[in-house]
Amino acid sequence: PGSCPNPLNTKSNGVLPVAILGTDEFDVDDVDPATVMLEGVSPLRWNWKDVGTPVADPTDTCDCTTMGGDGYTDMTFKFDRQDIVDALETQMPFTDGEVRILTITGMTYAGVPIEGTDCVRIIHKTRTRSSGGNLAGYSLGKNYPNPFNPETYISLTLPERAHASLTIYNVLGKAIRVLVDREMNAGTHTLRWDGTDESGSPVSSGIYFYRLKAGAFDHTMRMVLMK
Repeated sequence: PGSCPNPLNTKSNGVLPVAILGTDEFDVDDVDPATVMLEGVSPLRWNWKDVGTPVADPTDTCDCTTMGGDGYTDMTFKFDRQDIVDALETQMPFTDGEVRILTITGMTYAGVPIEGTDCVRIIHKTRTRSSGGNLAGYSLGKNYPNPFNPETYISLTLPERAHASLTIYNVLGKAIRVLVDREMNAGTHTLRWDGTDESGSPVSSGIYFYRLKAGAFDHTMRMVLMK
């Protein structure tokens, strides 16, 4: 609540505030807070307070707003930040600035399961070297177009010959396509993804992540396939 996009500092301790927002169609008083979990982690405590307004007409999972209360009661939670960080890191190693989708689950008192998602931007500073090292000069560009259908192009730059891998992941952190995994010459390279997995089958609409690993460089970025 109050941040857009939601930052998650992996180096910080303390609590991570999360809210399930009430609307005229969804009464948070129906939710059993003792069943709520974020990425499989139980909250430290919870309360009821009007803290935020849902995004009007969202176009994807990561749409967000900093608008305050809207007159409907929300259910607020505090999670141990490092417990959430540990849960996320087991799915995929962090890279600074990447976007992760978090899932919150629970049950109503009537036994009906609920599930919601939101995005966080990872703050996870990595080592950089301005000279004499092997990180300076590496870069991973934004894919174009984005959103895309059915294909998109991804550029990467290597300051020296290096083994590079560029892999596509779905929102669950599963690798679905390897675009390149070989020695590449120095320079800028542009790779095409046609929206298919390793078997050549088209993937569904949604959010995907592409990760470049080259030498000590490791960076992940987000893209949207919209059919």
